[in-house]
Amino acid sequence: MRLILLEKIKNIGNAGQVVEVKSGYARNFLIPKGKAIFASKENIKNHELHQRELEEKSFKKILNAKDKINQLQSVGKVIVYSQAGSKGKLFGSVGPSEVVTAIKSLGMEVNKKELIFNDGNLHYIGVHTIVFQPHKKVKTDFLVEIIPC
Repeated sequence: MRLILLEKIKNIGNAGQVVEVKSGYARNFLIPKGKAIFASKENIKNHELHQRELEEKSFKKILNAKDKINQLQSVGKVIVYSQAGSKGKLFGSVGPSEVVTAIKSLGMEVNKKELIFNDGNLHYIGVHTIVFQPHKKVKTDFLVEIIPC
């Protein structure tokens, strides 16, 4: 039986693929669970239109993410002020929320889920590298300088 998969099924295929499966598996599992639909001409046509719409949305999201990266790279480095001891150790730490606040003060909209701290929160003054990933396919590094106040 020919079906269009609506989601990835292990050992069968990926979402959007037209596959041939046994009729019992299709009738008893895939179709009732909403994991596949019959591969009629009308369903194939509708699914292709839906796939194109999803690809356009994904393309727009990637372009938006690249614009965010260009804005952040044009800034250079982001400066965060924090209290520190005489040996350069911060009283507390600088995490994603503090960096987001500093970036928003520069006029950019950033979500703290888009920031990746490879070594955890920052505990010392100086320049640190943080990964900015606004989309799963697009990421870049940027500098954060912590200055004692």
